[in-house]
Amino acid sequence: MDLLQLKYFCHAASTQNFSKTALEFRVPPSNISQCIKRLESELGITLFIRSANRLQLSPQGELLYQGVQKALDTLDSTLFAVKTSVSNESIHLALCLHRQNIMRVIESFQSKFPGIQITCERPPKPALGFSTEGYDILVADADVDDPDFEKEHIFRAKCMLVAPKNLLPKEEITAEILAQQTFLSLPPGSYMYRNTQRLFQELNISPPILTEEQHSIYFVPRNMEERRGVAFAPPYTRWVEHMTEYLSIYDIGNVYNDVYLFRRKKSNSPYVINLCDSIRNEYRRTAALRNMVFPDSSVSLNPNSR
Repeated sequence: MDLLQLKYFCHAASTQNFSKTALEFRVPPSNISQCIKRLESELGITLFIRSANRLQLSPQGELLYQGVQKALDTLDSTLFAVKTSVSNESIHLALCLHRQNIMRVIESFQSKFPGIQITCERPPKPALGFSTEGYDILVADADVDDPDFEKEHIFRAKCMLVAPKNLLPKEEITAEILAQQTFLSLPPGSYMYRNTQRLFQELNISPPILTEEQHSIYFVPRNMEERRGVAFAPPYTRWVEHMTEYLSIYDIGNVYNDVYLFRRKKSNSPYVINLCDSIRNEYRRTAALRNMVFPDSSVSLNPNSR
């Protein structure tokens, strides 16, 4: 077992794709496959569950991934700290979504590099066309029309229709039925509100949206519990996970939450690059640990309650 072997494993675990790992490390895909098999043989366990069109971590693989990735992150940050001197550099971020998750990444980053000042802002218009002036890094769910930024697609999660049990009919759910529902959402400008609007455009419907003026994480689950409407969200959303026994979750087809990472091309500071790497790795870790898959099925409104 060597360091490169563990890096291959962690990248393959995060992408669930040996070919992507081979492309990242510029080696033939067979090298990655053989490397993983040698690692499995050495440990005497199965790290990946392989099927015709899917690759996912086994329970033992998940346990190894969590520990090894943490160790690699510590090693990378230590080497980075050795190679770079402490400075009073500042980094300016625009966070259009997932603020709580990314703030955890930033807190970890600042514990390693206390001399780096990081300023985070939620842009007033976190959709296509908001001003990018003054930012080094942006995390958004919409494209940024600015040639000064490099764009990278770092996360995708399938969205589902979430409803209180027995609220919707058991027969096939149609766009007409959804048009008669009230949708629950966080306030306009929020990630959830934008995704709900995208769903409406996809289905060509315009049902009412119930929101509140203040951004509260309790608003949607509270109203869901009181059976006041349905919502559009990824199944891994915390309140969905906590209320699973009270909810029906419907697969409405090929509709996703996408996240993009933007870095200003002139921001070549090793600290900016390191922070981008940390954000990217956090999303990879989320995807791998939740065994997220991205099916290519056509849009459908047939219910698939889980």
